[in-house]
Amino acid sequence: MAPTSIEPKAERASHHPGLFKSANLAWEEGVGVFKGLPVARVSEDHKTGALSLFVRIPSGKNLNVKPELHYHTKSSHTVVLEGAVSSAAGGKEFTVSAGDYFRCPAGWVHADSGGGGLLFMAIDPAPGNLAVYPAAATDEPHAARAYYQPALFRGKDSLKWEEGRDLFAGVEVAVVSEHVDGGSAMFVRVPAQKGQADAPSYHYHSASAQTLVLEGSVSTEVNGKKITLNAGDYFRAPAGWVHADSHSEKGAVLFMLVDGPNTSAFEAVPVQ
Repeated sequence: MAPTSIEPKAERASHHPGLFKSANLAWEEGVGVFKGLPVARVSEDHKTGALSLFVRIPSGKNLNVKPELHYHTKSSHTVVLEGAVSSAAGGKEFTVSAGDYFRCPAGWVHADSGGGGLLFMAIDPAPGNLAVYPAAATDEPHAARAYYQPALFRGKDSLKWEEGRDLFAGVEVAVVSEHVDGGSAMFVRVPAQKGQADAPSYHYHSASAQTLVLEGSVSTEVNGKKITLNAGDYFRAPAGWVHADSHSEKGAVLFMLVDGPNTSAFEAVPVQ
């Protein structure tokens, strides 16, 4: 039975949870490096500079306002949901297509060269402006100013899947980023009927997490109310937010960002 004395937005929660259904995103014109592009912000922390948003790029347009060489003062995680976008670095061009993940480290010198599609982007907390122009043409893409190297992962079938441990026991996990200066990023493959229970157990997490459903659907329960996320939906669960074990009737593939340097920071604390 659900712990009726526990509210989903209890005082222990670091901030309010947020559920964004893909069909009901609030689109607006972007500013700064996103100027001229439709964006839908789903999580923003004005104190730390962290930002998560969906970005729609019309065919032939660049992700950033200026196409010349530049670098960013903040690292970012990008999952391409539709279409493809291209960038160039070190004299080579590469394309990130639907289903791919790209980690762009702060200080990495590159130029955006167009494309078109729908992206989900999560920008790590850091002070200052997002983009710095111009960068010297002689700069290498892995210049000393970049505090780690970029990474490109081609779709879920090319990921290194492993059996999850601890909180992720019973699902497959493919970790794509673990860094002390930012959150941990991973893909999670949930089998059908995972987490089904007659009496779900309630808990909260010691770290905040963001979840984007790529395929299938997952559900959880809060004070007896079922919440279901379908493909394209986004959910932000703050640290301390009380909810039931999640489950999936037909299976799902998720992209998750967890606050903290590794997945072990995302432990579950039971609530009686």
